Amino acid sequence: MMIFARTILSLCLFGLASFSAWASDAPQVAELTGKWTGSENFPNGARLETVVSLNPDMTFVGSATVNKKPFWDYSGTWKLDGNKIVWTYINSSRPLPEAAKIDVDGVVSVGKSELVLKSQSSGKEHTFERSE
Repeated sequence: MMIFARTILSLCLFGLASFSAWASDAPQVAELTGKWTGSENFPNGARLETVVSLNPDMTFVGSATVNKKPFWDYSGTWKLDGNKIVWTYINSSRPLPEAAKIDVDGVVSVGKSELVLKSQSSGKEHTFERSE
């Protein structure tokens, strides 16, 4: 009986340790907050530059330019759902269809100076650099 109890206890502790290791892989709000910039070149030669600030109060504010000309200003709220960021757009200088007012990106990696997101809708990865 004692061996059985120790085996059960060992399995529980192993499971708890495994869960803790898995849970710690998820990004934390503090790692993501700050100002991030990213850029991308399109096949037609246009250059998109994006700046987004993720605030600790779970709001975000961003803007995008194309070839240095204003293209889009936006803001809203964000939340973490495991390894995903769920964006809810509240304000947008460009009309958004209802289906686009909520967006989801997977967090591929986050470090002190770099954030890599993968768009759930397009499957593309986007790299951002911390600017503040």
